[in-house]
Amino acid sequence: MWEDFKVGMEHVRHWERIALITDVDWIGNAMKIFSFLMPGDVRLFSLAGSDQAREWVTSYEAPAS
Repeated sequence: MWEDFKVGMEHVRHWERIALITDVDWIGNAMKIFSFLMPGDVRLFSLAGSDQAREWVTSYEAPAS
């Protein structure tokens, strides 16, 4: 888990959308508190909404330059 975290943090500035999928209250609350530190859009989804989360996170289209 630590190695995954380190790899993710190396690329965090490139993320446009982050979908957190959890039914654990403290994790969702922590995400709400610290989401302002994350780049791009961050949304919380329940386990039952995991398909919606995948759809949302992969539907991003970068603005034209």
